[in-house]
Amino acid sequence: LNEVLHVTDRGVLRIAGLAAFSGLRALYLEGNAVEDIEGLEGCPDLRCLYLARNAIEEAGPGLAPLARLTTLDLSSNLPEGAALAGLAGLRELRTLSLEHNRLARRADLEPLAALPVLEALDVSNNRIDDPAACALVQSLPLKWLRFLGNPVVRATAGYRKVFLAAMHATLESLDDHPAFEADKRCALAWAQGGVEAERAERQRIRDEEAAKLGNEFIVVHLTSHSHPVLYQEAHYMKNHSAEELAAQFS
Repeated sequence: LNEVLHVTDRGVLRIAGLAAFSGLRALYLEGNAVEDIEGLEGCPDLRCLYLARNAIEEAGPGLAPLARLTTLDLSSNLPEGAALAGLAGLRELRTLSLEHNRLARRADLEPLAALPVLEALDVSNNRIDDPAACALVQSLPLKWLRFLGNPVVRATAGYRKVFLAAMHATLESLDDHPAFEADKRCALAWAQGGVEAERAERQRIRDEEAAKLGNEFIVVHLTSHSHPVLYQEAHYMKNHSAEELAAQFS
């Protein structure tokens, strides 16, 4: 009971009166006039907090009781400078939206490094113009990132390649576009050796795909002829080249 509460676009000025919602899991307070994050002490089980489009200037100590929070939306508010210091205690936070705010420098984003399981981050359409801030974001083990709309993007040659190369180990989506493994390999080659290295890597990928198609053709061919070894040794065939398989079953 009372696990989800919607109070959207109601002109709310303060977060209060939640004593009857001790089991609250998700609170939607978008589009109000809230200035401070407060009044959540009685909601220790809160997992999702949506505060977009308010007038919040600081992610302050009011977040401290929410140790189990996994999703926080502070987009379209007023944070700038050291406003994110209160995030440091959110050890279970996985998804954080900070789009359309006033974040600009590396120091503004430093608290993000203290979030050990953060995997989805939206800092698009801020005022980030500091390459050091980019380096901090790239150091986070994110799977999903939105970063477009910041001044530093326009100033960074090969922006997408730079981010894919720096975050190739974990990133799965950048600015709402999938970060395919082939794209990350090419971006990493470009970062290490320029355009020629990228071209060489693309050719390697094409060669690998051609070899894979060759293996798949042989498997299909053998299947169609009901070759008994195919069913007994399928794992063997997957790990050998087309030439090796053709020689064995000719």
